[in-house]
Amino acid sequence: MRDWKRLMPQLLSMPAAGPSFFAHVFHPAFNVDLDDATEVSDRFSRHTLAVSKGTQSLRDVFGCIREVRLGEYGRQLCQITCFPEMSRAE
Repeated sequence: MRDWKRLMPQLLSMPAAGPSFFAHVFHPAFNVDLDDATEVSDRFSRHTLAVSKGTQSLRDVFGCIREVRLGEYGRQLCQITCFPEMSRAE
């Protein structure tokens, strides 16, 4: 504990190392290889584009299904309200 009290003013008076500190430190979990990072970034971009296209396709399909169902609902409603005697015969 006394060491910290003695060293604290000295440590606080030192200038900040800045970003160059990380250029001199080797730590596998934090060091980035430019080629690997570029490859991963490209793969992720392709993945997000494919997911986006797939999601839009699903929206389009469900939109068409919704339109068809609304059309069927409208025809059934018209049959019931416009021709109630025909709807009972079915």
